[in-house]
Amino acid sequence: MFTIFRYTFMVNAFIAGVIISVLCSFISFFIVSRKISFIGVGISHSAFGGLAIGIFFGIY
Repeated sequence: MFTIFRYTFMVNAFIAGVIISVLCSFISFFIVSRKISFIGVGISHSAFGGLAIGIFFGIY
């Protein structure tokens, strides 16, 4: 199960995923407590822009 972590890019991806999940949990608390749910929609739509830029530059 842990043999996948022999690859450096998988370790980097795992660390990035953990950092992003912690940051998103803090951000979502403030979004819900202040009742500004449209910011969540804006954040999710910004991912589409990042995806398009990645495909355009061939980073996939």
